[in-house]
Parts: sequence; C-alpha cells; structure tokens
Amino acid sequence: MSKEFFGRDVIKRCAECKHVRPVGGTDMFLCNIKGPVQPGGYCRKYSYDILKRTPDVLKKKEYSDKDFMI
Repeated sequence: MSKEFFGRDVIKRCAECKHVRPVGGTDMFLCNIKGPVQPGGYCRKYSYDILKRTPDVLKKKEYSDKDFMI
C-alpha cells in the first residue's frame, strides 16, 4: 500500500508499522509481535500504516507584487 501512494523509496520504520504503539515518555515503541522496539528498526512482519506517517513540513514560498502582475 505504501508503494502505491509514496513510490518505492518508503523507508521501513517501526514507528510507522501497524503492529506498534508508542510507550509514554520515551522514544520506544511496544510491538505486538517483538515487544519493546526502537523507532528506526523493522522486522519481517512490518506492515505500513498510513495514519502513523508524519508528513514533511512544506516551506512557504515568499511572493512579491511582481508575481501577480500581468
């Protein structure tokens, strides 16, 4: 599913897997399969969850009055 929306360069990370949930107060995650895991790792059971993805912040482009003149 991730390949359909974001191309083939999606990086597998536990932080975006459907089998994990965050552990409060730390950067660790609790996996239903492996137990406590680091956010950067992944395993064979990795399954991308699009709702856990954090999108990149886009920079606002500065426009001038010349940009709107005909």
